[in-house]
Order: sequence, then structure tokens, then C-alpha cells
Amino acid sequence: MNKFPNNSGFTIIEVLVSVFVMSIIYVVATNFVINGLNIEKYVSQQNEAIVQSRKALVQMSGELREMVAADNGAYPIELAGDQEIIFYSDVDNDSNTERVRYFLDNTNLKRGITKPSGDPLTYNTNNEIITIFSEYIQNDNSPVFLYYNANYPQDTVGNPLSYPINKTAVRLIKISVLTNVDPSHLPDTRELHTAIELRNLKENF
Repeated sequence: MNKFPNNSGFTIIEVLVSVFVMSIIYVVATNFVINGLNIEKYVSQQNEAIVQSRKALVQMSGELREMVAADNGAYPIELAGDQEIIFYSDVDNDSNTERVRYFLDNTNLKRGITKPSGDPLTYNTNNEIITIFSEYIQNDNSPVFLYYNANYPQDTVGNPLSYPINKTAVRLIKISVLTNVDPSHLPDTRELHTAIELRNLKENF
């Protein structure tokens, strides 16, 4: 009886093709896992940044709402800019009125505090203490601060006020921050905003 060779094994070409296919599957699966982990990390960082921005808006609102004249008699608002505001408020309840400065520095929203000193009292800006209040702010050229007069919201023609701002006309301030830890990734940039009525200006000025 003639015996035929057993050809049931894999040829070299079949083995190479199998290895190639498995390599592709491995690379695709690995990239999928890595991308998934990166997205999860980004979402977590984005959520943390949004929480930080919300906390900043809450504190800013409270300090702006309670602004008063400076201890040296200066008007409550020193500067009203689109990405910077300087005003006076007792932020630490020590019966002294601090000079408060909020400003956007690249993607960091910063807070500067200057305490009054000397006799007569002055605000030496060389003693200003600056801290980062909120990170990953992507406003670029968009205003952080908008200003409104006492006739808002009835007056929509004269509001928001045009720059340069007439400080004595301001009665309400809107804050808007665009938060995103990495604008090249989804989800989209989150806009957070709030409006603060300046109660002490409304009553006393």
C-alpha cells in the first residue's frame, strides 16, 4: 500500500501570515487600551478643573459682592478691565479692607491680595501676595469680566458697558471662564459663568 505524506501541518507562509495578523491585532488592542486610559485620565482632570473653576467663581462672587471703599478712602473699584479687575473688600474678616486683584495670566486665573499698612494707610503693591485661583482657563481674547450699569436688564443697548469702563457706573459684574485642561481633546470646553450685584455700590454710591 502506498503511503502519502502528511500535509496537514502549517506552511512557513501560513505561519508568517498568522504572526503578522496577530501582531496587528495586538497593536490595535494595545492602542485601544492606551487611548481609553488617556481619555479616562483626561475626563478626570477636566472634571477636577471644572470643580476648581466653580469654587473660584463662588469665592470671587462673595468678595465682589461685599466690595467697599478702601481704608484710604479710594473708590471701591480701582480697575475694571476685560481680564483684570481690582477692587477693595474685607476678604478675611479682619476689619481691614484688602486690595483684591483678579487677573488672567495665560491659562491661570490669579488672585492678588494687598493689605493696607502705614500711617496714613496705603496699599503697597510690592507687598501683594499672588496665588493661582483656577487653572486651565482658555478664554484667550474673550472677556472674563463684563460690566453693567444700574439700568440693566431693561437697558440692553447700553449694556454691557464699553471699554474703557466708567467705574462709577458699574452696578453688576458678570464673570465667564472657559475651562479645558487640553483644548485638543473632547469633551468640549466648559463655560462657567455667574453674575454679581454689587450691593454696597447700589446702596451707598
